[in-house]
Amino acid sequence: MSCLLSSFSLVMLVVFAVLEPNPSTAIIGGKKSDITKEPWAVGVLVDEKPFCGGSILTANFVITAAQCVDGTKPSDISIHYGSSYRTTKGTSVMAKKIYIVRYHPLTMQNNYAVIETEMPIKLDDKTTKKIELPSLLYDPEPDTSVLVSGWGSTNFKSLEYSGDLMEANFTVVDRKSCEEQYKQIEADKYIYDGVFCAGGEYDETYIGYGDAGDPAVQNGTLVGVASYISSMPSEFPSVFLRVGYYVLDIKDIISGKVKPQEY
Repeated sequence: MSCLLSSFSLVMLVVFAVLEPNPSTAIIGGKKSDITKEPWAVGVLVDEKPFCGGSILTANFVITAAQCVDGTKPSDISIHYGSSYRTTKGTSVMAKKIYIVRYHPLTMQNNYAVIETEMPIKLDDKTTKKIELPSLLYDPEPDTSVLVSGWGSTNFKSLEYSGDLMEANFTVVDRKSCEEQYKQIEADKYIYDGVFCAGGEYDETYIGYGDAGDPAVQNGTLVGVASYISSMPSEFPSVFLRVGYYVLDIKDIISGKVKPQEY
C-alpha cells in the first residue's frame, strides 16, 4: 500500500514502513461490529495482504480509495467479503479491472477507485449485500452522523490491523470549520467540495492506517469513502470523499461507459 506524508502533514490511510506510527488508526473510539450489521463492507488485499477497506456496489463492482490500488495490477488485488474477520472465513474474489478517474495523488483529489471483480460476489443479503448510492450532490449535513466500519489498526501507536470488523459513528463537521482547522497546517487546499469532514476531537473518533476506502454510511446509503487525516489526528477531523459529488462518474463506470486502467 502506497503512502504519503506531505509537507502539509497529511497522511494517507495506508501502511508504509518508513512512516512513524503517530497517526490514528482503524476507527479509534469504535467498537467491534458484525458483518451482518455492515454486509457491504469488504477488505481490499494486495498480494494477499490486507490493505484497505471497501464497499460492495453491485455483484461485480466494489469501491475503495484510489490510493489503495493506484499503480497496482488487477491480478495482485483480491476482495475479501462476507466475514467479520479480516482474513478468515468469508470468501475472496480476484480483481479483473480497475477504474480510476482523474485521481491526483499529491492533492488527494478524486480519491476513489472502482474495482470490477473476476467472478460475481455472491450476495445473500445477510453477510454480503450491495450498498445504495446517494442522490446527485448529496452532502452530509453538519452535526449528523455517519457510520464508518473497517479493519484498520486500533490505536495510535500500532500499525497492526484489527482482526475484527470495527465500527464507530462519526459526527460530520462543517466544511468551512474543517477548512479553517486544516489551514493551521497549510493544508486547507485539500478540503474542497468533493470531500466532507467528520470525527476528530468533536467525538473522539478517528480513521487511520489501513482504513483508506472504508465506507461512511447514512441510512443505508454510501455517502463517503475514507480518504485521509492529519498527522495529528486527535486535533483534526478525518476527511472522506463525498460520494454524491462523484455519483454520476461511478454509475458511468458500472454501466461500462468508462475505460479501465491499462497496465
